[in-house]
Amino acid sequence: WPPPPPPGWGGPNPPPPNLWGGPSVKFSSASFTKRVTFPTDDPAAEMNYAGPGSEMPEGLWGIWWMDQAGFSSVAKDPDYPWAMVATPEMLASFGPEKPGSGGVDKFGAYYEKDTRCVTPIECYGGPQWAAFNNTGGDVVFGGHATTRNTLSFCYGGDGTDHINIFQKMLWSEASVGAVTVGPWAARALGCTDAGLGYTWINGGLINMTMERRSWGWDRVTTVLDLVQPSPLHEAALQQMLPSWLWQLVKMGLAMQKRVVAHYPLLQIVDGEGKRTEYFDEWLAFSRTKKRSGNLQMKFPGPMTGRKLGPKPGPKPGPQAEN
Repeated sequence: WPPPPPPGWGGPNPPPPNLWGGPSVKFSSASFTKRVTFPTDDPAAEMNYAGPGSEMPEGLWGIWWMDQAGFSSVAKDPDYPWAMVATPEMLASFGPEKPGSGGVDKFGAYYEKDTRCVTPIECYGGPQWAAFNNTGGDVVFGGHATTRNTLSFCYGGDGTDHINIFQKMLWSEASVGAVTVGPWAARALGCTDAGLGYTWINGGLINMTMERRSWGWDRVTTVLDLVQPSPLHEAALQQMLPSWLWQLVKMGLAMQKRVVAHYPLLQIVDGEGKRTEYFDEWLAFSRTKKRSGNLQMKFPGPMTGRKLGPKPGPKPGPQAEN
């Protein structure tokens, strides 16, 4: 482990697992328009999290605070290389599968023993992903709903101290960060087919990992660690991308300089539902000025009239197994 990449592989390194990893077509086709709100001081009452008796690895039990703003004592430690542009996304969990609602067959993730992946973690809906209940949170969930952004957390190596995070989204809404590039530009940028209308995002664009630490996990994101495209692909990118985005890509290709972000992922509720040493820090942050004292999650609601779910991507070229 990990298995060798397929011949000619140009996607994330190491390559994503061979299994699909969800979500189900029924789940991804639902309209996540129902907002469920809850106070920041009691996330365990609403979120689906793993604990004793589940098949989830113990290192992912409980509820986790994505301290992108660098508020915690861990982030403020001079020895920690915190560097991150914060988003309104706040809490994540890795709860096991349970019955769904609103026409969705099931919520939750599962542990693929063959690939050592916890998947799927859908960022657009379900009781495992929470953002502030404010305009910023609305924007974040709106973006995830459009792309159907889905994550797989896969252990690398022989142990449980390193996790590769693989990201997939709809070909038709393929994006780099908050910028929609579309299916053809996505393929030119090295994104590959994930099946059922989805694409794996090229790890050279955004490569996400987690490194185990005594206090939790160090979330590391490397941006624009690109391989040089062929002249044909470079010409295609220039035609497909907005001029300003092409200039950024061109600059990144010329400099080949990695941009690396770090933020701590801290457990605030353990697998038994007990508050941890970082809960008070989380609560203090959640109540700071210009922050919301409530969180929101998205659940299946009435259809909005827009047909969601998988749509055809570009005509396939050489594909990796999925």
